[in-house]
Amino acid sequence: MLDYLQSVFGAGIKVEPYAFPADVPFYIRDGYSARILSWGKNECLAVKPFDKSARLSALKKHIQTIAALCGRLCVLELDGVTAAQRRNLLESRIPFISDSRQIYLPFWGCVFSERFKKEIIAADVMPPSVQLVFLYLYYLGRGEPRLRMNLTQTAIALGLSKTSCTRAFEDLTEAGLFEQETIGKCKRLIPAMSYTEMLAKAFQRLRSPIEKTIYANSIPPGIPYQYGGILALSRISMTAAGPLDGAIAVSRKNAALFPKETLVSRRDFEDIGGKTVEVWRYDPAKLASGELVDEISLLLSLNADPDERVQRALDDIRKKHGLSVEPQ
Repeated sequence: MLDYLQSVFGAGIKVEPYAFPADVPFYIRDGYSARILSWGKNECLAVKPFDKSARLSALKKHIQTIAALCGRLCVLELDGVTAAQRRNLLESRIPFISDSRQIYLPFWGCVFSERFKKEIIAADVMPPSVQLVFLYLYYLGRGEPRLRMNLTQTAIALGLSKTSCTRAFEDLTEAGLFEQETIGKCKRLIPAMSYTEMLAKAFQRLRSPIEKTIYANSIPPGIPYQYGGILALSRISMTAAGPLDGAIAVSRKNAALFPKETLVSRRDFEDIGGKTVEVWRYDPAKLASGELVDEISLLLSLNADPDERVQRALDDIRKKHGLSVEPQ
């Protein structure tokens, strides 16, 4: 970075180490490095985040805090910026320099290149772990809109590894649904819009949680499950469940606990009855409302059902969550 600055401003650019004052909050001292850039009699404080995935909105707030606490003109130092990030920083009038040859130091000079950090595009369909995290945050946020979602707490609540949860957080921020805030070593998500808007924007990326359907003559004792399918819909609407409509939802892990002797073919199930078992891509218990699967997952699992009665009942769920309803 110094070599590039000197190539632009000349050899008079100097760099010196800088230590934050003791009264600067821990999340700043632990989250950023700083150094003094001087050019002749002018100087500024270049501040660089340790967390390369930190959200721009958080960085902008933090650099303003640092400037106020340190009493210095501050510059945000980044490894790279996307075209959208450069535009946002310019609109906010935040001085910055980056390794992608972008310099915005209005008090010294500006240099812009069309070399940008590659923008990451979210996948068309959410992976199961991302969908699980999204729906968990959606339900929590609807009940408490100002809630900040902690990565570690989310991982523990959903039984996910921190790696899986980190990837989910990154996917949701890259999709523009949340903004990510890092305070010290703690990562939190902040909603980027209302939760109604968020669900509408994300809905096309959500898919049915059902991986496969198996049939059993009975449910072995001790296997956790929730009611799903038409049976769950009948509990929250006027839709009637037939004798073959009783579906239970289980995770992959719990599906593996069914003894072979309890499993039957679809033909035997239709002839003699039994239980329809939906094997889900994520654990339905993590989002369940009591003994029933959650409403959005239920909607996704039945979204393609051709029965008009089912679709009319699902419309109540769509309306409740602000989703569009097709005219009948």
